[in-house]
Amino acid sequence: MKNQEKKVISGSTNRKKGHLAERFYAQKFREVFPQCQTSRYASRMLDDGGVDLANIPLLVQIKAGVHKGIKYQDVLKNIEDKLPHLTKEFPKALIHHKQVGKGKKRDEYSSLVILTFDDFFNLIKQVYDNQEHSSGNK
Repeated sequence: MKNQEKKVISGSTNRKKGHLAERFYAQKFREVFPQCQTSRYASRMLDDGGVDLANIPLLVQIKAGVHKGIKYQDVLKNIEDKLPHLTKEFPKALIHHKQVGKGKKRDEYSSLVILTFDDFFNLIKQVYDNQEHSSGNK
């Protein structure tokens, strides 16, 4: 048997992956919300509360890379525990920017968004209500 060593990823590598993912999604959100910024830059309160993007109508936490055993509910609950005054107004979302293996291309399933059912339902309801109001005005 060959002695196989596990590849150890340093904390600075994980931190760099996280910061790159935050900037990537901030840029994507700016297409709809031009004022979107990373919370590291914009808001110490949001950053301390586990929220990675500021100036958008969601409380977004971004996880990048491989996260074995990640408990999505714990990540979302952490936001609610640290920012209860904001979670009543804004839905909580987790974006998991998954790492793809060497030689593989990213696809639509490489980035997942996780919401609680209540937050998902409220978003769908808002979209439906907005469509009802806009079609009723015509």
